[in-house]
Amino acid sequence: MTFRNRHHPDRGVYLANALVPQTDRVEVTAQRRDADQRELTIDYVLRAVPAPPAWWLPLLGGMAAAAARSARLLRQGVRRVRS
Repeated sequence: MTFRNRHHPDRGVYLANALVPQTDRVEVTAQRRDADQRELTIDYVLRAVPAPPAWWLPLLGGMAAAAARSARLLRQGVRRVRS
């Protein structure tokens, strides 16, 4: 990523830096500035989102099935009470 300041080069003074990323997915690998401090280039690596562990899939499926069954039983119970 490159940031270049061209606003009032005779009197403008600005500061730009890369902040520490909040996630391990982003890693700042380098910051370079030109001699006049008007251009900043930031090198970074963006990693893919890790896939969820394989054991989550059956668990998630079981939870969805249990929620659907509970909803069906609740609807049947409400019908019985009203009858």
